[in-house]
Amino acid sequence: MRNKTLVAVLTAMMLLFNAGLAAAAPASSGLGTSGTNLTMGLSDEDLSGVLVDNAEGSASGLQNIRSSVIKQFESEFHQIAQLENAKLGLRQQEVEKIDQILSLTVTALDQQDKEALQEARQLRQSIKTINQNIRSLHQQVTQERQAFRQACKNGDLDSAGSHINQVIELMTQINGKLQEKLGIFDQIISTLS
Repeated sequence: MRNKTLVAVLTAMMLLFNAGLAAAAPASSGLGTSGTNLTMGLSDEDLSGVLVDNAEGSASGLQNIRSSVIKQFESEFHQIAQLENAKLGLRQQEVEKIDQILSLTVTALDQQDKEALQEARQLRQSIKTINQNIRSLHQQVTQERQAFRQACKNGDLDSAGSHINQVIELMTQINGKLQEKLGIFDQIISTLS
């Protein structure tokens, strides 16, 4: 039972990394059992060039490549899963704060508190810059993930390691920007209260 749980957790982490926000897909979709998903989007065809000592070209050789990629980058995959989980928690807090700001804005409009509304509007402008930064970081994450997959296809695991570490760094920056955004939401809430 413990092995099945471990396999399920590893599969889920791979899916998160492979598809970014694909964690929203239902578990019953069958996405977690494919061997392709376990190698970060590398198909059997992609891995065929990586095989060196497999004269037969058997499926077991491809499975060995997949397992070596998974084993080598297991801790990085765990870190990415934790960062994704933290990001989802921050997004949930963001939605709750936006809901609270909406209620406070309606109250301020009813009370015709123009000064508080103006100050809140100015604070919202700084969120636009943060959102642009987050969008840019997400694009960089996508590029690094693609570079990771390509490096794995080419058998360059050192380069793949640097790409996956860059993904971790970028995701950490995204979570920092989300924290910064939550701080501004707190300022808006205190202004409108």
